[in-house]
Amino acid sequence: MRALLFLVLLSFTVCTTAQAQRETQGTRWWYGAHVNLGFSASQNSSLFSFGLSPMAGYKILPGLSIGPRVKAIFSSYRVRDLFGTAASKGVLDYGLGTFLRVNVYQGFFAQGEFGYENNGQVFFTGTELFVQRNSGLNAFVGAGYNSGQGSRLAYEVMLAYDLNLLNTNTLALLNYRVGFTLFY
Repeated sequence: MRALLFLVLLSFTVCTTAQAQRETQGTRWWYGAHVNLGFSASQNSSLFSFGLSPMAGYKILPGLSIGPRVKAIFSSYRVRDLFGTAASKGVLDYGLGTFLRVNVYQGFFAQGEFGYENNGQVFFTGTELFVQRNSGLNAFVGAGYNSGQGSRLAYEVMLAYDLNLLNTNTLALLNYRVGFTLFY
């Protein structure tokens, strides 16, 4: 937990102290968010999720950015038992961390993230749904593409590998991310 606080404070400190500095072509700040929208269903269950993960980056060097990132994902689960009785539960996953992004070549980038997460896993007991929460430090490494080097609005796609420090016993170790950036 101390390492996370140190990284988040370092990220905010670098961003705050550098806020007054300007590049010759504009600001060193860029903003963005990844959007999560999902739906799945089977004969007896359904899942709908929506999430937003905003971030603010500060360009330490033209190809190197650091900044904070927040994650919030709401998921709604619905299950129907053999007798037709339905149970539903809403779960909010959230997290706070810092990222480091390196531009590799013409829009392609590599990104590492480290932060605190609190995620819920939903289980069905036969009559009701209950949530088991897992929280702690987690890290991601990934690569992606951003369409707008220096433009105002751009889209980006990213594939991130979950290093699974929470050890949640999940099979979803790959995160597919779609989002947008401003002034990247």
